[in-house]
Amino acid sequence: MFDTQELDDIRERRAEWKAETLEPTLDAHGERKERFATVSNHEVDRLYTPADIADLDFDDD
Repeated sequence: MFDTQELDDIRERRAEWKAETLEPTLDAHGERKERFATVSNHEVDRLYTPADIADLDFDDD
């Protein structure tokens, strides 16, 4: 569904964002909550990208 090179680029940009933006912000201000979850109490990740659904097949799933 997604191009392998595009997914690699997305993963790389996410790592850059984490190192250059997220970590300095958390160091300066801390985390807002200990845990983030939906109203159904399902834990959610901080950020989702196409790389998170790279193995998803729209027709089969």
